[in-house]
Amino acid sequence: MDFNALADTGKYRKIYNYISPTPAADDFEPIELVSLLRELNAEFGIPASLKETGVTPDKFDAMADDAMKSSNIAVNPRATTKKDVLALYEKAL
Repeated sequence: MDFNALADTGKYRKIYNYISPTPAADDFEPIELVSLLRELNAEFGIPASLKETGVTPDKFDAMADDAMKSSNIAVNPRATTKKDVLALYEKAL
């Protein structure tokens, strides 16, 4: 979500308003939704990193290849390359 925040066209505010106990302020920034989701993940016990799930960097290349085959890449709000996916995995580690 961090990656796609730059391409948000108002959907992040809409989602934020569905799940937040308080409505988004007039100066809402998409990153606020990312922060809220991180808080909710922690509350529900969802791991905060790939490392916590047992993923190791040696798996990244194969994972990125699989991600590039996904139909999600074609409909992602931002153009996404394998290099982008690999950077996201590094960040998520």
